[in-house]
Amino acid sequence: MAAVDLRMRTLDGRERYVSVSASPIRDQAGRITGAVSIVRDRTDRRQMEEHARASLGALLAMAEALVAGTNVALEEPAVVPVLTPAGAATWPSPLTAADRMARRLVELVCRLLTCQRAAIILLDPATGTIRSVALAGESLEYEHTLMALVRGVPLSQLTGDAMADRLSASDVVTVDLSHLPFQGLSYATPAALVAPMRIGDQLIGVLGMDRHAPGGVGDAEEYALVGTAARMVAMVIERERLLAEREVTRASELALLEANRRMDTFLSMASHELKTPLVGADLSVQALASKLDRLRALRLPAAARAQTTALSELLTRAKHQMRRANRLVEDLLDVTRIERGGIKMTCVSCALHPILSAAVEEACATHRERAIHLELGAVEPMEIVADADRIGQVVTNYLNNALRYSAAERPITVQLTRVDGMAHVAVRDEGQGIPLGEQGRIWERFTQAEGVTKQAESGIGMGLGLYISRAIIERHGGQVGVESAPGQGSAFWFTLPLANL
Repeated sequence: MAAVDLRMRTLDGRERYVSVSASPIRDQAGRITGAVSIVRDRTDRRQMEEHARASLGALLAMAEALVAGTNVALEEPAVVPVLTPAGAATWPSPLTAADRMARRLVELVCRLLTCQRAAIILLDPATGTIRSVALAGESLEYEHTLMALVRGVPLSQLTGDAMADRLSASDVVTVDLSHLPFQGLSYATPAALVAPMRIGDQLIGVLGMDRHAPGGVGDAEEYALVGTAARMVAMVIERERLLAEREVTRASELALLEANRRMDTFLSMASHELKTPLVGADLSVQALASKLDRLRALRLPAAARAQTTALSELLTRAKHQMRRANRLVEDLLDVTRIERGGIKMTCVSCALHPILSAAVEEACATHRERAIHLELGAVEPMEIVADADRIGQVVTNYLNNALRYSAAERPITVQLTRVDGMAHVAVRDEGQGIPLGEQGRIWERFTQAEGVTKQAESGIGMGLGLYISRAIIERHGGQVGVESAPGQGSAFWFTLPLANL
């Protein structure tokens, strides 16, 4: 006869599981005259099976948490006031993603280890002090009161120095709870089995479960199970921390993108708003210059001629200032175009020599007191496919930079050479030079080198010229760079592909 499993209760009220099997006793005629019955006590085996099922369910839930993170549908713990030993009620600090996950996992740990109480203590990796405590099997008031007492204290204050060293060495240890230095708390269990939670070489917390006697030693399987649970909990919490960190980084990136978008919108609007009055002012200056030319053509007294000469000088300075203002507006517009990928380029085959010559001649006409030399090392013309106006803009930006940061009596040199099949243009000055740490930053928009002072007024000086120059040259397939050292001047250079190669 097959065995039958039964649940029964003993006379003293204990619940037992038994397996009953029986076989009949027959006489010579085949009649049943009795039976043999065997009753086996399966209580321990049934409890082991239930333990295994509970442990498996808890492990599966923890594995799901490791894979799915905060998407796991676990109960969110309530938030209650912290009751301090003095009786004051305070609210706990906001929980991090790792803290919230610890509070979800501690109940699973209790199921896995089949214990009445369990704790997950998270540490601050930088200081090794306790950051957060999550308890199962205790009230939230007790948990928050404990948190108020132990937050910020070293782990060794809970475990003792020797135990803390063993936990750091990845050992599972038994900790005596009867001598903790915290008043106002009672402990239902005098000892706890504690396992380290590690990520690589870093101890991020500990996992503990209650035990029956201080210094008790569990069997190897129990120690192994606690250690395994601690490792899995550590992985889940670290995953949650990394996910939260990624979200913060993503939010920062989105905020930066939004700030840049608003800046671009503002620059575009401001540039167009500035262009309207500048156009009117430019027309007025041109009209005054035309009237002044007609007036100077007349036969005027000496005093009147002197006044017209003074007015002519004023108009010349006004034209210069108008050119600077228009350049500023164009630079602002170019910044917006670059950020939106819409900077205009009309590239055709052209010679590089005339572009450099025109830029140097314009700089010499504007700054008659400065010595600017052009050195065309190559005799043959260098053909490029480029937007000549934009390349001229780059050379002008380089020249304005050199004029601004070198003394008036020091010369500036523009050199053209061929390097590795590329046209190489360098604008050299004898200024104070740029510190190495600043040489990468100066190519960013609205950035000027720290610790470098202007030697003369030239150009706009808003930290846009080099940023725009880099964008233009890179759109042409070239590169930009600077060679400089404090006290030894600077050489700003760019390269362009040659069309005849």
